[in-house]
Amino acid sequence: MSVGIETYASELNVYVWHVFNDRGLYKPKEEVHIKGYVRLLKVKGEAKLPTYAHGTIDYTIYDPRGQQLQQSKVELNDYGAFDIKFTLPDNVNL
Repeated sequence: MSVGIETYASELNVYVWHVFNDRGLYKPKEEVHIKGYVRLLKVKGEAKLPTYAHGTIDYTIYDPRGQQLQQSKVELNDYGAFDIKFTLPDNVNL
């Protein structure tokens, strides 16, 4: 028995992120270190080709109650990685 299913070649570009920090809990006035990397996943037909992403990322960091802590831009390096550092205020919501 054969089923008439046709497949079509498609091109779709998807950015895949992995973001992490150096620990799970911080105290007020401590420095936060956030690192991550971005890959551009180019899908051509059935092939998926990961490549390093390039450019600048706009980011916003919020505390657990939704108050904005940091907003800025960070440049991706040659490997699609980034590093963000900032100090928590003394009145931060934990």
